[in-house]
Amino acid sequence: MQFWKIPFAGLHFREVACWMRVLGLPLLRCAGLLGLHFTCFHGGYFGYDELEYTRLAADWWHWRYEHDLNLYAYRWAVVVPLAMWYGLLGINDFSNFVSSTSVLFIVFLPLANLIRSYPFGAFFCALLYVAVMPHHLMYIEKPMPDIPVELGFLLMITGWAASPDRPRPWLAAGMFVLGVVLCFLAKETFLIFYLVFVVLLIVDLSKGRASWFWAVVLGSLLVFSALYFGGFYVLQGDALARVRAIFHERFVGA
Repeated sequence: MQFWKIPFAGLHFREVACWMRVLGLPLLRCAGLLGLHFTCFHGGYFGYDELEYTRLAADWWHWRYEHDLNLYAYRWAVVVPLAMWYGLLGINDFSNFVSSTSVLFIVFLPLANLIRSYPFGAFFCALLYVAVMPHHLMYIEKPMPDIPVELGFLLMITGWAASPDRPRPWLAAGMFVLGVVLCFLAKETFLIFYLVFVVLLIVDLSKGRASWFWAVVLGSLLVFSALYFGGFYVLQGDALARVRAIFHERFVGA
């Protein structure tokens, strides 16, 4: 099973359900270990970024949300899911942990799809290795955009790499677009990743490869851009409100 095969593509519903039952036990064990880390080894907070996300999420849940020139307020991929968890579990450290960990578990899916034919021990150890990477242990207890950006990039690279095979071309393009939107709504560093895919776009088109995939991707992103910037123009009178927030805070490299 190649890494770039789309998770669940070509599987019947019963096969997917069976695989999810097999995946459930390792995920529960990883969740238990991560929960133990959170309970006994919580590393605290940096002091501003994650606390600002918690404030914004609480404001969103209580219908007090304002963008103004606050750069963090435009990172909906962090704020909105966190606000939903606050509504379910309350405003506390555990909600912060669950919000980040739930995104991390989605990151597991392409990896689990890659190694699903492995023995159970190897399967579990691979998932555990990813779960306890220092980058993940640092951010699962903090509401930060890094894990959502990781997921978005993983969706983009998986969707692009699956495009030549195209067992379901709309699925590959949809996965790529979802990753782009997720990165865009999580943090401004999406610009770094997009340059990589601009090069891939040029290479693919020069070789006459995956033209349908890129046509769907570019068309979908054009529609999203029109809705996003047009929405800000209608609601706030400024289509480039997020850009102004970036330069207002002088976070050009944010």
